[in-house]
Amino acid sequence: MAIVITDGIHYLKFVDGELATTRKLELAYRFDSASDAINIMKNLSGRKAEYYVYDTNTDYILWRAMTEEEVEARREARRRKRHKQDNIIDLEPKANENIPRVQIPSKGIRKKFSPDVRKLLYIHAGGRCELCGKEMALEDVTIDHIKPLAMGGTNDVSNLACTCFGCNHLKGSAVPESFFQRVNDIFMFQMEKKMKHSLKWKLAKRLLMSMNE
Repeated sequence: MAIVITDGIHYLKFVDGELATTRKLELAYRFDSASDAINIMKNLSGRKAEYYVYDTNTDYILWRAMTEEEVEARREARRRKRHKQDNIIDLEPKANENIPRVQIPSKGIRKKFSPDVRKLLYIHAGGRCELCGKEMALEDVTIDHIKPLAMGGTNDVSNLACTCFGCNHLKGSAVPESFFQRVNDIFMFQMEKKMKHSLKWKLAKRLLMSMNE
């Protein structure tokens, strides 16, 4: 198991006992356990939202700090769950009723996809990320749920997309339309900060805004 701390592009390393960053995975500091990496993460203060604990072997994010929106969404989900439990009608069978109990499988269980499925999606996407268009090697592919499991999506191949790690992490549990709008908002905001006095940007901005109308 290779556990590192990354933001999808940079990796944390230690130089003379101080934290530093590198773009090369082989230079990243490899933690003995997820708990060791999480303890470091909790001391990153301002960088918590960007970095997360990642297992390079299983291609899974083991831990990341939640944004304020995610914290509020989780609180709201708990409030709804408590409210639902308070209003549940007792449907438990009585002792003298011979009613079999049926176990309903969960739809939102994340599964590990076979190499054949990954290769099929990779070929269908032409070897490119279906969100940013970047060319990828097959071993670098991550599988994204087009409709997130948290929103009722399934593990069916028709709901899967071939994406790069950075886009998959950025998209998170958003539907494609929300993801694209978020990317657009980030781009427009950052360009406005850097180029607001540029005539070329003013013309480009006017054109981009007219296209979105």
